[in-house]
Amino acid sequence: MPYPPEAAATRPLEGCVAVDASIYLAGPLAGLMLADLGAEVVKVEPPKGDPLRRFGKRRNGVSLLYANMNRDKEVSTVDLKTPDGVAQFWRLLRGADVLLENWRPGVADRLGFSDAALADANPRLVHCSITGFGHDGPRSRLPAFDTVVQALSGLAWFHSRDRRPQVLRTYLVDKVTGVFAAQAVLAALLERERTGRGGRVDIDMLAVAAYFNFPDLFASRTAVDDDEPFDPEAEPGANCVLRTADGWIVVAPTGGRHVVGACRAAGHSEWIDELRSVRDTRQLNPMLMSRLESVTVTAPTSRWLAAFEAEDVPAAPVLDLDGHLADEHVRHGAGLYGLRQDPELGTLRHTRYPGGFRWTSDPSKIRS
Repeated sequence: MPYPPEAAATRPLEGCVAVDASIYLAGPLAGLMLADLGAEVVKVEPPKGDPLRRFGKRRNGVSLLYANMNRDKEVSTVDLKTPDGVAQFWRLLRGADVLLENWRPGVADRLGFSDAALADANPRLVHCSITGFGHDGPRSRLPAFDTVVQALSGLAWFHSRDRRPQVLRTYLVDKVTGVFAAQAVLAALLERERTGRGGRVDIDMLAVAAYFNFPDLFASRTAVDDDEPFDPEAEPGANCVLRTADGWIVVAPTGGRHVVGACRAAGHSEWIDELRSVRDTRQLNPMLMSRLESVTVTAPTSRWLAAFEAEDVPAAPVLDLDGHLADEHVRHGAGLYGLRQDPELGTLRHTRYPGGFRWTSDPSKIRS
């Protein structure tokens, strides 16, 4: 449980108004995060609606992916191809603190929403522009989606299986871009509180993927003169899922004491000295996991989780989606999920914002 129920009611962006003119995932997720933090978010859609409405599993003709990205927003249909629609959009922007959009480079200027025009109409507006590849450069005008950026950023190659690159079956880049966009908007709002001026924040998906992937995926390329061949399939994390007699577990020994504990949990303390003699550290994890699985297949998951816990070795069952929702820690207290009523879709589950806020200072002691 990330926070007590009383902290969940704290809404630090109360009074902030955001116009979310973005479509698909990245921008709408940024808008959702602002809404979860207390902002009033107006979701502006073209007459045919956000294309995300037609993606994936639907209920009563509405995509549940769209519903997840756009809950707690006021939806307004605006046709920016007409003078009336443009005028309507300007009325929204004049009363807004934030504009989120993921138009291609040049579209804002073509529609009349240049930096200068926005600053003239609303000097305090924070304009967040989300693109695939930024506003200039060889790829800037090309269409970009999550899987395209996974391919360009090295992510698909890094997750190769049997020498075949693998695109992750989740919109990872889109979602992380949404998080970075929301973070950048909050930083811009803080700067505005200091200076009184708004401005533009540029977020592009490829830059986000590079920043997000770099710490671990590019460890072999951090040193500029490192030309040693790198095999992602030999990475330790690729071999941490073990079969048990009735399912699967993940075991994550990240240090020497965990390796020792894992051997003891498996009932084979003699492995400890054998593994210590391994000179090539890249072979250590595959050897350990192979030996552990030769044992874990003989007993149920509960038996091995208890054994690894007794030795303080990080381990967990591999849960499916329903197993995750039923997990006792996920359900503890107020839980990680809540329920809401949608007039079209009925009772829907939703995630709770993962951060909690506690204002601990005595207001009377704060200097103005």
